[in-house]
Amino acid sequence: MEENKEQQQMKEGEVIEVKDDIIKQNDDIVNSDISQVYNIKDYTLEENKEMFFSLYEENLGIVTTICSKMNMSRRAFYNWYDEDEEFKAKIDKIKDDQPNKVEDKLLKKIEAGDTACIIFYLKCRHKKYRPSLNLEGSLEINDYDNLNEEELKERIRKATEKLGEQSG
Repeated sequence: MEENKEQQQMKEGEVIEVKDDIIKQNDDIVNSDISQVYNIKDYTLEENKEMFFSLYEENLGIVTTICSKMNMSRRAFYNWYDEDEEFKAKIDKIKDDQPNKVEDKLLKKIEAGDTACIIFYLKCRHKKYRPSLNLEGSLEINDYDNLNEEELKERIRKATEKLGEQSG
């Protein structure tokens, strides 16, 4: 029994050591100069951040894609974002400007006659083209005051079925 406890403690110790090694390796990558992570050319931290801004705009803010292209961890991005107010402000500005850029692209496709884009735009921007649900009929509210819970549930079930038949 004592031998099993001792073996289990040893295994737990080994697992903790392995986890600590992995964490240390990740920390080394995150805390190192990014130019050591990829060998394209030696960049300064500021140059890496500028490259990140450019890729952030090009890739519509998809951090995983950008980090993959730069061969850096997502954690490095979040460290920059959390610790560098100037970096955070620039990323937030790019993020705020992105809907305008996307809308500009949509409008260009509409001008080029892209039917799917035209339909999308109309459904989103004009009430007349939005999908809607029209319900017709009447409810006699007073009628329900004298029903017990089971009778109410049955009426709701029948009304729901009737609505399903009308819409389908």
